[in-house]
Amino acid sequence: MDLVFTDSNIEWKFVEDLDGASEVVVYARLPRSFQIPTPVGNYVSDWAIAFDKDKVKHVFFIAETKGADSLESMELSIIEKNKIK
Repeated sequence: MDLVFTDSNIEWKFVEDLDGASEVVVYARLPRSFQIPTPVGNYVSDWAIAFDKDKVKHVFFIAETKGADSLESMELSIIEKNKIK
């Protein structure tokens, strides 16, 4: 956990939660150059997380680690909302 670079206290709390989750096998902060193509433009994800569920590993890309309670409360453009969706 000490080797993870975060942009905010919210991200630091997120990393603490990842460290404490038994189902999380590994996580990584992705470089800005890592982009996921979508029909409405490339999406830059902050995190990659591998979970161990029933001995099958799943990789999930965490869209946002902002301080909002939900995506609806964030002031995102329609294109950004579609990229996340």
